[in-house]
Amino acid sequence: LKFMASVDQSLEDIIKAKKANRGKGGGRFRQNRRSKTQLKRLSNKSNNKSSGPTKLEITNLHYAVTDDDIKELFSEFGPLKRHFVHYDSSGRSLGTAEVVYNSRQNALSAIKQYNGVPLDGRMMRIDVVGASLSQFTSNNRNRGRSRSRRGGGGRGRGSSRKPKEPVPTAEQLDADLDNYKSST
Repeated sequence: LKFMASVDQSLEDIIKAKKANRGKGGGRFRQNRRSKTQLKRLSNKSNNKSSGPTKLEITNLHYAVTDDDIKELFSEFGPLKRHFVHYDSSGRSLGTAEVVYNSRQNALSAIKQYNGVPLDGRMMRIDVVGASLSQFTSNNRNRGRSRSRRGGGGRGRGSSRKPKEPVPTAEQLDADLDNYKSST
């Protein structure tokens, strides 16, 4: 029953609860969004890959997420070799973090749990560095696109995008405005 209540909580609430319950034996938050068949496939594929250290890149983080928040969230799946949030030269967060697990299986468990889950109001995106996640999962067809951080290139959730309409010229806009004014 306690487990079911935690599924409906946000990650912020879980972090706060973990901090409040340190040493009190608090429960773990699990939310598997994949079927047993998909999990088995993922496990079988990951067993064929190297089982050494695996680096994850977490993007789309809120600027207030700290190194301690990253450690607390991701250490749930196993020991971390290292973890840190990326900051610019003035000390502001870049909205990205890096986590390195000793085990690929622990890294994949973290991806299954937290990829696409909101933290501080922003959906985390988690990728394996140096490998396409599609090597390990069968139903993520849009993951292998370019990694551009700005400019909106290639990170969509589907292929149902509408084609871009041409930008009207100043003359076309003036003509549209004149037509509108004359019809009212």
